[in-house]
Amino acid sequence: APATVQEVSRELGLPQSSTSMLLATLQRLGYLSADAEGAGVRPTLRVMLLGHWLHDRIFGEGTLLSAVASLRRQTGETVLVGMRQGLGVRSILALRGTRPGAIRIRPGMLYPVTLTAMGKMLLTLETDIEVARIAAAANTTAMPNWSYIDPNALVKDVLGCKAKGWSQCGDWPVSGRGAISMLLP
Repeated sequence: APATVQEVSRELGLPQSSTSMLLATLQRLGYLSADAEGAGVRPTLRVMLLGHWLHDRIFGEGTLLSAVASLRRQTGETVLVGMRQGLGVRSILALRGTRPGAIRIRPGMLYPVTLTAMGKMLLTLETDIEVARIAAAANTTAMPNWSYIDPNALVKDVLGCKAKGWSQCGDWPVSGRGAISMLLP
């Protein structure tokens, strides 16, 4: 169940103001997400990945981390796993490619959901009306490098991604580079 600031504060024996600041930081870093009903916060997939490398070392292959590492070995490219966070996509797992000049992306980075291959694939889980609403909301943000997006064009693009089962984008996050994305099963 989601936990409120008061519940976490009481459990940890910390002042409510300190707990509130800590939870806000964990939310900003992608370890917690606000509950849809506003009743508190929940851990995200990123929390599960904190010790996942240890699972592979002890129990062998077969985890998300080993699958991502295998894809990196096969392609030589940087491989990311991301999750939607509001108007953005947060990279929660990033393994730098082995090829010379591979893009370095740190886990925890936030990218625009409307401009990235990962974001567009995550938007395939939304209705057309919600995708248009997200585009309109993203157009009001003042985040650096977030450019205007036509809501109707985004809906059409997302529908195409949904039909193909994958998405691509060029020049993001680095000019002259591209990305291909698919949803995890």
